[in-house]
Amino acid sequence: MPTTSEELLRESLLDLDRARAVERARRRETEQLLHGLKAITDAEPGAVFDSLIDVLGELVDLEGAFLVVFDREGLGSVPSASHRGFRGVRWELEGPFRRALERRPVTLFDVDELPAWRNNRGCLPLPVKSALLGGITTPGLRAVLVCTHSRRAFFTRAHARMLRAFSPIVTQALLRIKAREREHALLEQARWTNLRLRREIGERISAERQLRQTQISLIQSEELSTLSRLLVGITHELESPINFIADTQETIQARISTLQGVLREHLPTLDPATREHVDALFEDIQDLAVRHQRGTTRVSSFLRALVDVARMGDDGAYRRTSVDDVIRESLTITRPRWRRLTFTHRRSNLELECRPLELTQALMNLIDHAADAACSARGERGARVAIEAALDDDDLLIHVSDNSGRFAEEAWAGFFDPLLPPSSTAPGGSSRLPLAISRNIAREHHGALDCEAFGDGTRFTLRLPREQRAEARA
Repeated sequence: MPTTSEELLRESLLDLDRARAVERARRRETEQLLHGLKAITDAEPGAVFDSLIDVLGELVDLEGAFLVVFDREGLGSVPSASHRGFRGVRWELEGPFRRALERRPVTLFDVDELPAWRNNRGCLPLPVKSALLGGITTPGLRAVLVCTHSRRAFFTRAHARMLRAFSPIVTQALLRIKAREREHALLEQARWTNLRLRREIGERISAERQLRQTQISLIQSEELSTLSRLLVGITHELESPINFIADTQETIQARISTLQGVLREHLPTLDPATREHVDALFEDIQDLAVRHQRGTTRVSSFLRALVDVARMGDDGAYRRTSVDDVIRESLTITRPRWRRLTFTHRRSNLELECRPLELTQALMNLIDHAADAACSARGERGARVAIEAALDDDDLLIHVSDNSGRFAEEAWAGFFDPLLPPSSTAPGGSSRLPLAISRNIAREHHGALDCEAFGDGTRFTLRLPREQRAEARA
């Protein structure tokens, strides 16, 4: 009887030890599974599989692992692996892999018995004798996790049970990897779409700028052609009357002198009051003659300026031209609009190679704008416009400044942009089109037109090369 009781007690203690061992094993498995779940949760998206293999290695004691993802045709590729060499191996959906996808871990005690493994032996980075396969199936995805070891019959049922318990974590890791890939694909698609839209927007902006520039060039060409024809017509119509007036001026002066001499012979016979009246009449006549002579000279000078500008032509040829002559002719044509405005021109005795008619047009536009702005701000009597030329290395600078008040720089920012409508106005109230034409002329001369606050007003600067390049003259 005692013997039987001792045997029962011994068996109970053994059962208790076995139960405790099982409990410890299950607890260890649970802790490892929780550790694995935490590892893939905390890992960076690109390191999820590496963290998963580290945890799985502690559970199964594997030497290598890789993930095989099968497409619809049954061909498998390796997107993730513990060793880089596994990724170049291709697999087919055959017996062991097919059984593993049915959520039944498959243990291969000797992989050399399978043709696929024998064919890929030379491609594997590690010596592989046994393998453990666990299937992972999600909507739209079929994959098998393969654990390898260099010993035959290394993996047991315990390893298979452990892998089955670990499968949900592997599934979550794989889903996270796929989500990361989809996110990366969407970001890449968005990046390329953004680049394409930027390119298209840039092309449209460039095309619109080119269109605006073409419009300005056409308007400029038409204005220059119209100006040339108009000057030719005006000079032709005024030349004959002005020449007649100038020619008859000397005859009139001679007749007045003759009449004055005749009258003076008879003045002694006249009474004092009559003599005084005759002297006063001759003084008035002399004063009128002088004023008439001055007016004729002024009109003749204006006509000569028109003739000079008309003779410049608009054939587009570059000619060596005196800067002072171009400024003088521009002032002569524009000055009659403002009789009380003060214009200042400092002679420079400089020359440059240019298209004279176009340069005259550009200066006239700048002078008109400066005069308009100064008169608007100061009134015609208080307005001042100064034009001067200077050298800057190989460039010639023509400054047109006024006393219209200091405009903020942001008022001019982007004003010359061809995308702005030509009808928009500049600071000072004038249209931007003449200024845009002036800048276009400067660019065609391989120069530039700039604007800045200067003194108590605004200054435009035409920067032009003194000598044009050979291809520009052609």
